[in-house]
Amino acid sequence: MLPGQLWLLRGWPNSAAAAALRHVPGAYLRRPRSRCASGGVLSDRGSALELSQKLQRMRNKPGAKGADCTALCDVLARKVKSEIATFSAMDVALLAQALAELRQKHTVLLDTLATHVLRGMAVYDAPKLSLIANSFARMGYLQRPMMDAIANHLSQRSNELSALDITVLVYAYGELLYHPQSNLLEVCAERLKECYLEVGASNISNILNSYSRLSECNPAVFHCLSRAVAHTRPETFEAKDISLIMNSYAKCMVRKSQTMHLLGDYLVDRVHELSPRNLCNVVHAFSWLTCYNVPLFHNLVQRVSCEDLSGYKLYELGVLCHNLAKLKSGGPTVYGAMFGELARRPADAWEPKAVAQVLDALRRRAGVVRHDALLELLFYRFFNKLETFPVHPLTQAAWCLVELDALDLAEQLPPHPEPPTPEDAGNTSQGFPSGREAMRRVFERMQELDAKEPLTPTQRGHVQQLIRAYRYRYELDFGLLPPKALGAPERSLFGERGEVVLQSPVRCIHFLGAGTWRKDLIMEMLIIGSGTFRTTADLDFFKAIPFTKCVPALYDDGSIGDEEAKKLKAFTDVGDDESMTRARWTSAKFVRHQLRIVLDNAFNPDAEPEDNKTEEALVVAHDDFFLMIRPALGTMSRTDAMAILKRSAVVVVGNKHVTYRLPSEQAIPADRIRWNKSDIILDSSKPTLQNYKQGGPPPLDYDQHTAWESAWLQEAMRVGDVQRQAERQQADRETREAQMHSIPFVKMEADE
Repeated sequence: MLPGQLWLLRGWPNSAAAAALRHVPGAYLRRPRSRCASGGVLSDRGSALELSQKLQRMRNKPGAKGADCTALCDVLARKVKSEIATFSAMDVALLAQALAELRQKHTVLLDTLATHVLRGMAVYDAPKLSLIANSFARMGYLQRPMMDAIANHLSQRSNELSALDITVLVYAYGELLYHPQSNLLEVCAERLKECYLEVGASNISNILNSYSRLSECNPAVFHCLSRAVAHTRPETFEAKDISLIMNSYAKCMVRKSQTMHLLGDYLVDRVHELSPRNLCNVVHAFSWLTCYNVPLFHNLVQRVSCEDLSGYKLYELGVLCHNLAKLKSGGPTVYGAMFGELARRPADAWEPKAVAQVLDALRRRAGVVRHDALLELLFYRFFNKLETFPVHPLTQAAWCLVELDALDLAEQLPPHPEPPTPEDAGNTSQGFPSGREAMRRVFERMQELDAKEPLTPTQRGHVQQLIRAYRYRYELDFGLLPPKALGAPERSLFGERGEVVLQSPVRCIHFLGAGTWRKDLIMEMLIIGSGTFRTTADLDFFKAIPFTKCVPALYDDGSIGDEEAKKLKAFTDVGDDESMTRARWTSAKFVRHQLRIVLDNAFNPDAEPEDNKTEEALVVAHDDFFLMIRPALGTMSRTDAMAILKRSAVVVVGNKHVTYRLPSEQAIPADRIRWNKSDIILDSSKPTLQNYKQGGPPPLDYDQHTAWESAWLQEAMRVGDVQRQAERQQADRETREAQMHSIPFVKMEADE
């Protein structure tokens, strides 16, 4: 064999081929070629750059097969490792885009491209980096070092980002559900303030959807893009874009009623363009944000009433009927169609959340339509799969069954495998044993869930609401339940009234740190000796509960910004004879001079001013204080926020200071106290607290400490009385000396 020649040995016998190959120099042997799907040999001749360009051309061929692309990617991956230095930034960006469009998630090739990006980050401009991040996200490949490096690099060059770059970039992080290790999302929000008019209709929906998927509810983004919606021509929006925008507002609980009505008007004549999922998003958004558009929902209800609902998925129908019921929209026709279609779905297809949603829809529209077949299906599905239900669907579904008087269906349930207890064996002839046994199973399931993970205050409130409803409707059966069905009494988990004994009112005074507790309240609690307080994470759970001055109300672990301003005003105004907030089913009433405390974990520690260890540093300007508490206020307007501050003493417990502000409708400064405690509870008190949580006996010196606290409190109130009496006398003297007095006073809010 001569140098430069290569013999093809096809058809030779194996032994002859082997003998011939022994005489061929190794330099002339080639690796086997990759074969394409058409059966031909895929040539690996050419550089990696040429193969990359060939792959880019394949995306424009409608007949390109996935196997051909995969084979080419395999060849390219082997070459690009040694030739990556020949690629420019544009070559890498175009190759990544081609891989995304051809849906070729080749991890070796993608890692090589990411290495090029990390090493040559300085030569990449913003559009190329945005395109590369977007391409990786479209393939569902999270390359953490590269995504963090891109975020850090672009956050320092935000002036180079265009509206399109921001859209492409935030979509990448939203699609991957990845929070970058920098302030990129905040930088993009600030940049959008300058270029929001350049954002197109589809890009508005993409940006808002990406921020909502990441739970980045930045008010600046929603504010400037709401203005972009108003400046964009309605015909440029697709129906799905409008539904995405509405759904983003709902996810982040951003109440822009005017924008929602404007978008609703855009959809009035385009309801037929909505897919079932888009339609559910629209209804859910209006329900979640408590908005309504009469023409839009008239057309939506007409469409649902007339169309074939078999094309809807089960969870889509559940969301649709549940949110229409919450909005009280539609009549017997539309609910009959939805409930009829749901009743035809197989029992095995029902998830716990869908069961709870549809049962709640049946409860809400019980006066409009009743569907016994669907109710029976859901009842048996609920009890046959009770062990799969988590806390929230469990309590909601059970409460709806009680409210619908559906426990009669329990007679058809199979008997419980456990034998009845002696207490139950003697009560089989009283009340309604089948329904009582069904509710016993529900309560036992709750105890199992609580044993695995303690229930939150909100979940305890749901359980207590269920127990109140069950006792109200089935009082005899409730009394016949075995004690263990409602949990151990010392845990107070399933307490009927939801009360917690307040052993020491002084601790609450120490925590409050401001003058909202009146003397008559304290003394009445000390004299009676059985003061209690009620706590909840939702104002709705204060409904129909009798309050007195001895029973404070604690709104703990809730979200202040999500509550309506009028509710918070009523809750915080302790001077009214009777304050009332409308809850979901009835009203919650509070009495004059009753202690009410709101506890929220959200605050902005970065807004806290620096402490230069002077006396002047202990005074915090009003604007700084307002920025500190802004996360708790959410999207509440400044006028409503000042109305709350007018009625409330606010205490912010930070890492190095305790900042407090007394009630005032004026923009007064706040004061703060230095502290260096890492924990509010003293180390010496932790064993006592742990003993109390475990239901242990009271400490030996409990009575002594209680007597000391009572004496301290009485002395503190006496000193306070002396000071207040002196101030009152001074005020009366100044009033008598004034030339004008008895000026009528009109109660108003600032800027109202």
